[in-house]
Amino acid sequence: MIESNCIECQTQFNKTELNRCPNCGKSTTDSEPNSKSTGFSLDQFTSSLSNKQFQWLWLSNTFSFLAMNTHMTIRSWLVLELPEFNIIFTTIVDPDFAPLALVIALMSFSLPIILTSFIGGLLADRISRKLLIMLSISGNVIMALTVASLDYFELIEYWHLIVLGMGQGAMMAFTMPSQQAMISDVIPDRNLMNAISTISAARNFTRIIGPIMAGFLIAWIETHGAFLVVATSYAAALLSISVINVQKKPSTKQPTKMSEDFKATFSYIAGHQVLPAMLIMTFIPVLFGFSLWPLLPAWGKEVLDIGPEGLGWLNGAQGIGAVIGSLILAALTLKKRGRVMLIICLVWGLILSIFAYTNTMPSALSMLILLGALSGIFLALNTTLLQTYTSHDMRGRVMSISMMMWGIMPLSAVPFGIIATTTGSTPLSLGLSGILLVVCTSVFWLYKPTFTKID
Repeated sequence: MIESNCIECQTQFNKTELNRCPNCGKSTTDSEPNSKSTGFSLDQFTSSLSNKQFQWLWLSNTFSFLAMNTHMTIRSWLVLELPEFNIIFTTIVDPDFAPLALVIALMSFSLPIILTSFIGGLLADRISRKLLIMLSISGNVIMALTVASLDYFELIEYWHLIVLGMGQGAMMAFTMPSQQAMISDVIPDRNLMNAISTISAARNFTRIIGPIMAGFLIAWIETHGAFLVVATSYAAALLSISVINVQKKPSTKQPTKMSEDFKATFSYIAGHQVLPAMLIMTFIPVLFGFSLWPLLPAWGKEVLDIGPEGLGWLNGAQGIGAVIGSLILAALTLKKRGRVMLIICLVWGLILSIFAYTNTMPSALSMLILLGALSGIFLALNTTLLQTYTSHDMRGRVMSISMMMWGIMPLSAVPFGIIATTTGSTPLSLGLSGILLVVCTSVFWLYKPTFTKID
């Protein structure tokens, strides 16, 4: 262990685990190693794709992301088309209940992620990642075929979609940690960042194509046919992952009880000088910034009176914005990234409040592209800083805690869904969420001014 004093604030920290001061963000060296801009190279961009095993992993991830993004849009539209909503032993016929019904359906997807993602991360290190991914994708194929059959025979009910959401959330919690960890199983360390970036590019691309494709599929072959296409995409992901030949690397650590892993993770976070503030700054946009996404179908139908094609374009605009945001971030050399995150959240909340009362499709698409770019940049910065300030042996568990927090996103939209249902105004609910994002970010900035020094 090498202890080092920060040249900026004199904070002592472990130099072998962190290359930046956990208090002020100053690099352990006098100059920033990444301060020089890096040009675009086509050979570098495609270096990971020259690996045959990674090609199959990339295809599997792409088909899986495409199915997920298409499925989410189809399911949201199907909720809005149901004549009644069956919740436990109660049947609600009031169409004004639709916004809250939509949020509850999406919440059913997030709850299993919150509850089981940590388990998924542990399993990814203890059993075959390929097997875990194949089992999870197989479950998604079965669920997509089941809901397609129920919809075709006009047997689909609201509670079916709740159960489907819970099943999908559980599959996601077990799939994502293994998909991320398996990259290092097929790619050497020198190409790891390129491989992760290549898969991220595919994920953002499916965010554009998936919702748009869902809209046209619903209009062309109705929702039951669209679910069959989703099942086909999942099947393609399953086939792609099945041909990968990779040996699981043996673990050098003795298995521990899950309760011990939980205690070690939270003790590490609580004793860290940066991570608690980083996680709070993750939580604020989760609570208030992302309430738009679950409520967007209800907003589009209420304000713009759009059909499934229009909903596809609204959702696709977010993906376009995320791609633009990632390209902008890649082209910039940022310093004081903590300050940038705070400014992004302030602008995000302001734009969201304005968007809520937009009443034309062109202006809505423009603002959604901007909101997608802001959220995409925030997500990239947040993930980068969390990994930068976390020691190597704790990185997986800390990131699983972050994943659990993102799983809260649909749950956090429940109060805004209730407001929209009670007042009959989805714009009012979204405008309030934008204002709260600005207020909470401002309070955090005043309470934790040192966050702006994080680099």
